[in-house]
Order: sequence, then C-alpha cells, then structure tokens
Amino acid sequence: MIFTDKRKLFMYLGVVLVCTFIASKFFFSHLVRELRNIDRQIELAEHNLLQRLKVEAIKDNITQDYNRCKPFLEIQMDDVDAIKAELLKEFEALAYLSGASIVNMSPQSKAEETAMFKKYKAELRMEMTYSQMVDFFYVMEKSKLLVKFEQVSISPKDKEANLLKVEGVASIIVFL
Repeated sequence: MIFTDKRKLFMYLGVVLVCTFIASKFFFSHLVRELRNIDRQIELAEHNLLQRLKVEAIKDNITQDYNRCKPFLEIQMDDVDAIKAELLKEFEALAYLSGASIVNMSPQSKAEETAMFKKYKAELRMEMTYSQMVDFFYVMEKSKLLVKFEQVSISPKDKEANLLKVEGVASIIVFL
C-alpha cells in the first residue's frame, strides 16, 4: 500500500494524537491530580486563615470593650447613695458632651439584685435636638460605665419646635 503525501501527513497526525492521548492519560493525569490536591490544600489554608482573622478581629473588639469598661469593672461600690450619685453624674456628663439639657433626673429607690450584679435605675427627662439625641446615644454607647436605657420615649416637644422630649428609665450595673 502506497501512501501519498497527504495520507502520510494524516497518518503521522493520527499517530501523534494517539500518542498525545496516551501520554496525557498515563503521564499527565498524575500531575493533574497533584495540582488539584494542591489547589484543595490552598483553599483549605485560605479558609482557615480567614477564620483566624475573624477570630482575631473579634478578640480585638472584646479587648477594646474590656479596656473601655475596665474602670467600671474595678469599681467596688457598697454605698447605694454613692452608686446613685455616680449614675446621675454620668448622665449629666453625657448630656453635657452631647449638648442636651436635662429637665429632671430622679433615681429609683430600689435596685434589682441578681446573683452577679445589682442594677440601679433612674428616671430621666431631657430636651434635645435630633442631632443632639444621636450624639447623646453615641456618647452613651462609648461611656466607661455600663449605662443604658431600659425604656425610652421620644416625642416632639411641640408641633413647631425642632426640640425633642426624651423620657426614659436609665440604668447602671454594679457587679457584686
């Protein structure tokens, strides 16, 4: 059987394709498996690194919160009047920093007591603008003492004024 140049070319091309297929199946498949395995290991390492970074960020937030509240956690107040005075002073300072004006503050006589802490409360009435209210709640969030509003009611002072009337029950927690 005599092959023409075209047929020889197609025959060589076919032999090359068959050899390439065989080489890829036997020689390169191992290499491809290894590369896929390495890709999986890289993805796993990236996932673990991402999880560790999230934990580190949470740890940093907890450390910042602890450092912010550390002065309060070290306070060991036994005198009820001193605790109530501290609560009122803290809200006066918060109102001053935000520009709000306090209309009335009156501490409640009894404290809620649990096994770990006592919660002292005071009723507050304040007048402020909207921006002062936002500043007040921001400053309260950043306070070194564990103060918060148990209940809050916000209403306009009157129909034409831009002042808000903020009434609520604020509390401070003292650990035993």
